[in-house]
Amino acid sequence: MKIEFLQDPTRKEPVLAVVAAEESAQVKSLMERLERTYGGVIKCFDGEEIVMLSPEQILRIFAQGHRVLCQTAEGIFFLKERLYEIEAILGEDCFVRISKSELVNKDKILRLDVSLSGTVGVYLEGEIKTYTSRRYVPRIKAVFGLGREAKK
Repeated sequence: MKIEFLQDPTRKEPVLAVVAAEESAQVKSLMERLERTYGGVIKCFDGEEIVMLSPEQILRIFAQGHRVLCQTAEGIFFLKERLYEIEAILGEDCFVRISKSELVNKDKILRLDVSLSGTVGVYLEGEIKTYTSRRYVPRIKAVFGLGREAKK
Protein backbone atom coordinates (compact mmCIF):
# COMPACT_ATOMS: atom_id res chain seq x y z
CA MET A 1 0.00 0.00 0.00
CA LYS A 2 1.30 3.43 -0.92
CA ILE A 3 0.47 6.62 0.98
CA GLU A 4 0.63 10.00 -0.73
CA PHE A 5 0.00 13.61 0.25
CA LEU A 6 -1.54 15.90 -2.39
CA GLN A 7 -1.65 19.61 -1.60
CA ASP A 8 -4.71 21.56 -2.75
CA PRO A 9 -4.88 25.17 -1.48
CA THR A 10 -8.54 25.41 -2.53
CA ARG A 11 -9.62 22.74 0.01
CA LYS A 12 -11.08 23.99 3.27
CA GLU A 13 -10.92 20.60 5.01
CA PRO A 14 -8.87 17.46 4.38
CA VAL A 15 -10.30 14.69 2.20
CA LEU A 16 -9.20 11.08 2.45
CA ALA A 17 -9.57 9.05 -0.74
CA VAL A 18 -8.79 5.39 -1.27
CA VAL A 19 -7.77 4.66 -4.86
CA ALA A 20 -7.62 1.02 -5.93
CA ALA A 21 -8.27 -1.17 -8.98
CA GLU A 22 -11.20 -2.80 -7.18
CA GLU A 23 -13.03 -2.74 -3.86
CA SER A 24 -11.34 -5.70 -2.17
CA ALA A 25 -11.85 -6.89 1.41
CA GLN A 26 -8.67 -5.04 2.39
CA VAL A 27 -9.93 -1.80 0.84
CA LYS A 28 -13.34 -2.15 2.53
CA SER A 29 -11.67 -2.80 5.90
CA LEU A 30 -9.43 0.24 5.48
CA MET A 31 -12.34 2.48 4.53
CA GLU A 32 -14.39 1.28 7.52
CA ARG A 33 -11.51 2.01 9.89
CA LEU A 34 -10.97 5.47 8.41
CA GLU A 35 -14.68 6.26 8.63
CA ARG A 36 -14.86 5.16 12.27
CA THR A 37 -11.75 7.08 13.22
CA TYR A 38 -12.11 10.29 11.21
CA GLY A 39 -15.60 10.44 9.74
CA GLY A 40 -17.75 9.35 12.59
CA VAL A 41 -19.00 11.41 15.45
CA ILE A 42 -20.38 10.28 18.76
CA LYS A 43 -23.58 11.98 19.90
CA CYS A 44 -23.32 12.81 23.60
CA PHE A 45 -25.57 14.70 25.96
CA ASP A 46 -24.77 17.49 28.40
CA GLY A 47 -28.05 18.06 30.16
CA GLU A 48 -30.46 19.13 27.41
CA GLU A 49 -27.68 19.90 24.89
CA ILE A 50 -26.42 17.46 22.29
CA VAL A 51 -22.63 17.50 21.90
CA MET A 52 -21.01 15.95 18.83
CA LEU A 53 -17.60 14.47 19.61
CA SER A 54 -15.04 12.97 17.28
CA PRO A 55 -13.22 9.86 18.51
CA GLU A 56 -9.96 11.84 18.79
CA GLN A 57 -11.52 14.03 21.49
CA ILE A 58 -12.53 11.12 23.70
CA LEU A 59 -10.22 10.02 26.51
CA ARG A 60 -12.34 7.19 27.85
CA ILE A 61 -15.84 5.79 27.89
CA PHE A 62 -17.08 4.08 31.02
CA ALA A 63 -20.16 2.78 32.74
CA GLN A 64 -21.10 4.17 36.12
CA GLY A 65 -24.23 2.85 37.73
CA HIS A 66 -26.78 2.52 34.94
CA ARG A 67 -25.26 5.24 32.75
CA VAL A 68 -22.57 5.26 30.09
CA LEU A 69 -20.30 8.29 30.28
CA CYS A 70 -17.80 9.76 27.87
CA GLN A 71 -14.86 11.75 29.24
CA THR A 72 -12.96 14.36 27.24
CA ALA A 73 -10.57 17.14 28.23
CA GLU A 74 -13.62 19.44 28.31
CA GLY A 75 -15.73 17.33 30.65
CA ILE A 76 -17.93 14.28 31.08
CA PHE A 77 -20.96 13.66 28.87
CA PHE A 78 -23.75 11.07 28.85
CA LEU A 79 -24.32 8.54 26.10
CA LYS A 80 -27.59 6.81 25.27
CA GLU A 81 -25.90 3.76 23.73
CA ARG A 82 -24.62 0.84 25.75
CA LEU A 83 -20.88 0.32 26.12
CA TYR A 84 -20.74 -2.62 23.69
CA GLU A 85 -22.57 -0.55 21.05
CA ILE A 86 -20.05 2.29 21.37
CA GLU A 87 -17.21 -0.23 21.24
CA ALA A 88 -18.56 -1.57 17.93
CA ILE A 89 -18.86 1.95 16.50
CA LEU A 90 -15.35 3.01 17.52
CA GLY A 91 -13.62 -0.26 16.66
CA GLU A 92 -10.41 -1.68 18.07
CA ASP A 93 -8.01 0.51 16.10
CA CYS A 94 -8.21 3.49 18.44
CA PHE A 95 -9.93 2.18 21.56
CA VAL A 96 -9.19 -0.75 23.83
CA ARG A 97 -11.42 -2.31 26.48
CA ILE A 98 -9.61 -2.39 29.81
CA SER A 99 -12.45 -3.74 31.94
CA LYS A 100 -16.05 -4.86 31.70
CA SER A 101 -17.09 -1.25 32.19
CA GLU A 102 -14.42 0.86 30.45
CA LEU A 103 -12.86 1.67 27.07
CA VAL A 104 -9.85 3.96 26.68
CA ASN A 105 -8.45 5.81 23.69
CA LYS A 106 -5.06 4.23 22.87
CA ASP A 107 -3.72 7.55 21.59
CA LYS A 108 -4.46 9.25 24.93
CA ILE A 109 -2.51 6.76 27.07
CA LEU A 110 0.62 8.38 28.49
CA ARG A 111 1.95 5.37 30.39
CA LEU A 112 1.11 1.96 31.78
CA ASP A 113 2.07 0.78 35.26
CA VAL A 114 2.66 -2.98 35.07
CA SER A 115 4.29 -3.17 38.51
CA LEU A 116 0.94 -3.73 40.18
CA SER A 117 0.12 -7.33 41.06
CA GLY A 118 -2.52 -8.74 38.71
CA THR A 119 -3.62 -5.47 37.13
CA VAL A 120 -2.27 -2.61 35.01
CA GLY A 121 -2.52 1.07 35.92
CA VAL A 122 -3.45 3.21 32.92
CA TYR A 123 -2.49 6.91 32.94
CA LEU A 124 -4.32 9.09 30.42
CA GLU A 125 -3.91 12.69 29.33
CA GLY A 126 -5.41 15.15 31.80
CA GLU A 127 -3.96 13.33 34.82
CA ILE A 128 -6.60 10.59 34.64
CA LYS A 129 -5.66 7.29 36.24
CA THR A 130 -7.67 4.12 35.83
CA TYR A 131 -7.03 0.39 36.12
CA THR A 132 -7.57 -2.69 34.04
CA SER A 133 -9.42 -5.58 35.55
CA ARG A 134 -7.45 -8.83 35.93
CA ARG A 135 -9.51 -10.41 33.17
CA TYR A 136 -8.31 -7.82 30.62
CA VAL A 137 -4.59 -7.72 31.56
CA PRO A 138 -3.55 -10.27 28.89
CA ARG A 139 -5.38 -8.25 26.21
CA ILE A 140 -3.71 -4.99 27.28
CA LYS A 141 -0.29 -6.64 27.33
CA ALA A 142 -0.88 -8.05 23.84
CA VAL A 143 -2.07 -4.70 22.45
CA PHE A 144 1.01 -2.89 23.74
CA GLY A 145 3.56 -5.67 23.21
CA LEU A 146 4.20 -6.36 26.87
CA GLY A 147 4.84 -9.76 28.41
CA ARG A 148 7.07 -12.74 27.75
CA GLU A 149 6.34 -13.17 24.06
CA ALA A 150 7.20 -9.49 23.37
CA LYS A 151 10.61 -9.81 25.05
CA LYS A 152 11.88 -12.56 22.72
